[in-house]
Amino acid sequence: MLLPRGKLIKDEFNPVRMNWLEAIHKLQAGRFSGYLGCWDLHGRGVVLFVGGQLVAVRFVDEGEHLADQEAFSRIFARSLSGDTMLSIYRLSQLLALQLFGVVSGEMLFAAQQLQLLDIPHLLHTLKHDRFNGCLRVCAAEDVALIFFRQGSPIGFFHDGGTDLVQAAELSESVAWQPGASVDIIAGQSELAENLPDLMESLDLPGCWQQAVASAAQGR
Repeated sequence: MLLPRGKLIKDEFNPVRMNWLEAIHKLQAGRFSGYLGCWDLHGRGVVLFVGGQLVAVRFVDEGEHLADQEAFSRIFARSLSGDTMLSIYRLSQLLALQLFGVVSGEMLFAAQQLQLLDIPHLLHTLKHDRFNGCLRVCAAEDVALIFFRQGSPIGFFHDGGTDLVQAAELSESVAWQPGASVDIIAGQSELAENLPDLMESLDLPGCWQQAVASAAQGR
């Protein structure tokens, strides 16, 4: 799950000794908006908060796309194995809400090579279809998002940003980099009305304790 980096709160570290439940409760109490990004040699995960509410967790692992409890189980297990790295990024609440649309959205087209696309035609189609969602532009590890509502672009999210911006600096655009590709991800139009609360709907304490017990048995 590749996303642009927001404002760095905690640089990459190994969370092998981190109590995930305590960390989640701390972010919840602080009304944190942003995400925890984790990765290892096999996959990449994201844990997303909007105004302190835990709204989404995903993990992509060698072709597997895991969500919610399954994603947390994998993230917890990988963290306790000592092979995972973790970073924490802060975002504005509005941008975190838009990211929920990306994380929970539907991939319509993946890894389309930009140099082969008719961009004016693509933008015309998105406008005609009153598209809600985003274009994710990727080149190696660099990522940028362009958000759309009812077919019109509403803002960009670039590395290091904390909020939607209304313009892109073309000289620094990911789209100009060799091998740049674009994903088209459909989302919801009214994101705030559909926010889940995973602290309420998932058994995170049970999931964490199971991961801790499994890790202890494996030592």
